Amino acid sequence: MNYMKAIMNDPNAVALELTYKCNLNCVYCTKREEGEGHKDIPIELLNQLAATIGSKKRIIVCGIGESFLYPGLYNLISHFSNQKFCIVTNGTIIIDYDRLYRSDNVEQIIYSIDAVDEPVLNKISGTYRLDNLLKNLVSMGDYSNKHNKKINHVLNCTLNEYNLDQIIKLVEFAYVHKIGAIHFSLPRGREQFIHQHKDKLLSKLQEAKKLANKYGLLYVNPFDVCCVFYDCITPYITLDGNVYACAETLYQSLPLGNIYETPFEDIIHDKEYKEFQGGLSCKNCGFLQNTYIGKQSR
Repeated sequence: MNYMKAIMNDPNAVALELTYKCNLNCVYCTKREEGEGHKDIPIELLNQLAATIGSKKRIIVCGIGESFLYPGLYNLISHFSNQKFCIVTNGTIIIDYDRLYRSDNVEQIIYSIDAVDEPVLNKISGTYRLDNLLKNLVSMGDYSNKHNKKINHVLNCTLNEYNLDQIIKLVEFAYVHKIGAIHFSLPRGREQFIHQHKDKLLSKLQEAKKLANKYGLLYVNPFDVCCVFYDCITPYITLDGNVYACAETLYQSLPLGNIYETPFEDIIHDKEYKEFQGGLSCKNCGFLQNTYIGKQSR
């Protein structure tokens, strides 16, 4: 769906940040201020959000922290058993698949994997537990086969100066480990990097697309607009209660309002959100500008 059509739809999903805690230190990460690294979402905010979460079709668990470091994640998924969940994870925390799928409402897991060679991973992320990722992927396959459950698994790679030569290896990795989709992302705020490496990026990504097609993998090109999720632009709710219209306004720290002061439904029906739906933010969106860099070269 075209993003300018999707932007007019009322959001049927929300992205929810649960923790600032992360076991990695990725080179492209927009980290929180020092001292905020161990915060989890307050229970009072979850209570205030209960009606909002319960009214949506889908919940996307993501944010600056690692989803599986939030101690209440499994209980949250079970509590909102009528909602479908998508979970973004770096894959290095051992996952309890029995608890994860207890309510049969986890429909997608997005694994953020930026390389397959451990030395490269460590350059990007600090210390990356590749052994834990591989254990999770094996457990994922075993659980799916045993219980005949179809869960969508996506490999997401954020492109950076260290992993351009890993692009093809990542497609191979996804195929070997039965990950059905592969998505390459451009690093936000790194336009100089994208300009500097665009020829190599375009060449490698074209090669990756051909290989993904050969293997029957769903392939998402980062130079194509992909801010539409579930036919809408997904609002983000951070654990401090701020509501953002989309990922780009989150990156720019431009909240629409705060849950502690205004109910979510009032925020997304207010004048400022209507202006967003008119495409005001899209005109100066750095994410969209990144896609044009590639389009102008194709």
